[in-house]
Amino acid sequence: MVQDMLELDFMKTVTLRLIGTTINFALNFVPETYKEMIDKTAPVSSVQGSTNGWVRKEVYSAESGFTHHYHYHPGPDKNAPVFLFLHGLAFDGKNFYNVSSLAQKWQLIAYDFPETSKIYRGDMNDFKFLIDDFLDTLKIDSLFLCGVSFGGGIATRFAASHARRVRALVLVSTFIMNSSKLDRIKSREMARIILKNPDYKLHWLIERIYRLSFSGSNNPMRELRGIVKVKDPKWYRQVVRAITTCEGPEDAVQIKCPVMSLYGSKDKTVSLKSARSIPKFIPHSSFEIIENGTHAMMYLQGEELAARIIAFCKGLL
Repeated sequence: MVQDMLELDFMKTVTLRLIGTTINFALNFVPETYKEMIDKTAPVSSVQGSTNGWVRKEVYSAESGFTHHYHYHPGPDKNAPVFLFLHGLAFDGKNFYNVSSLAQKWQLIAYDFPETSKIYRGDMNDFKFLIDDFLDTLKIDSLFLCGVSFGGGIATRFAASHARRVRALVLVSTFIMNSSKLDRIKSREMARIILKNPDYKLHWLIERIYRLSFSGSNNPMRELRGIVKVKDPKWYRQVVRAITTCEGPEDAVQIKCPVMSLYGSKDKTVSLKSARSIPKFIPHSSFEIIENGTHAMMYLQGEELAARIIAFCKGLL
């Protein structure tokens, strides 16, 4: 039994290493002339059609000297509680435009993490610092918090550090980072690709991944083309460094507030096994599977997720 598990771990490690080596090998053939094409590429950065009542705003922090960018949807009144949303690697605050029905109960804020920042050092606490500074600037004391994908890791770190400030936590399409040996192997292999290659090769790789993800006339993911663009490579490097050094279980076991985790049955980015690490390390959390939900279900199935969030938070308002 033990030998079988060791052999399985070995094969997974070899497979991930082989995939990483293959990608790095392929990137050797990206021509330097691609650098000239990057500036000519017109990334889509705005939603086509209605913003469902959301407006883009910014606020300057005199404390840090930083200008924060975010999306805001007014609630039932100016004293309504705040629900803060944190996006993942590929998206920004527009990922939450389809949960606007939550504004019946809350003021909604979707934060835009900067693609580059002087405070980025490759650590999860960099993101926590930005959120702290942002909330202090707006004089927001307590809040409800939701993190999607990589944003779930940031939300977990923030909730672990602010037992009083966070009233409830919703984790969507995510998992407890580096909570298994396989997760740690994946993190190292991702770092080997992202940190080794120059900016123009990273841009080429990510652009190709997006193109494949959104191809096909019957592909439901095509709807995401209006809210996804290739970001500055420094953003991907920051995220990868933060993931590699993150000790997710250490954060998770410190969380005391009510927690709900939502996982899509058709999520091809996060496995069900990885998603179940949330109730494993946060035993008091609830875990729900969204039928036909993809990794982008916060946007594609926003109304259903909003209904689940309202039901979960009933009695907490």
